[in-house]
Amino acid sequence: MEEKKDSDTGQVNGSNLITNSQVVELTRAMSRRGYGVAEFESLIEGKFLDEFLIIIRKSGEEAKKQNFVDLDADPLIPPGWSVEEHQKGGLWKFNQAKIFLYFSEKQKRPKESVSWSSLRKELSGKNVANANLLDFYLANPHLIPSAWRGKRIPFWGTIYSGPFGINCVRYLDCDDNLGWRYYAGWFSPRFDANNPAAIII
Repeated sequence: MEEKKDSDTGQVNGSNLITNSQVVELTRAMSRRGYGVAEFESLIEGKFLDEFLIIIRKSGEEAKKQNFVDLDADPLIPPGWSVEEHQKGGLWKFNQAKIFLYFSEKQKRPKESVSWSSLRKELSGKNVANANLLDFYLANPHLIPSAWRGKRIPFWGTIYSGPFGINCVRYLDCDDNLGWRYYAGWFSPRFDANNPAAIII
């Protein structure tokens, strides 16, 4: 990108250069909230803007520290897949105490399992976590409970259509050599004690 020099300040600006359309949007938003000319002139004073910038940046840093997860955003889509269903959950402040691993009755019994269709029906209406939370865990593996090792945890809030039109879910898995990852192959048609569903309570 070609760098541009600000004619007022003499500073060089690149991708952070504010556009005319953004200025128009700002002034319209201010007008809707009752700002007049006097308030606008006060706002653009250098000292106030400097303080305002500090507040905005601190707010952004605080949001990152508090680990918010955007459960409304479009999910990652593996190559050759498409999204069949994506259960949104808003901008959610991460809290591991609110994540529950759900087992159906059959999954609780030794050597028993439950079918894809039966488990999907059983989970209907429950606040199942979507794939955005899975990707949040992968970006922050230190937040993944050690008790989850040895399990392959499906995130039923995002259901994909995989190769050949087969329904798929992505799940969190830990490889001894590669560490935490997601598995993008289509799931076994049955789920056992190693495949509890992640639910937000």
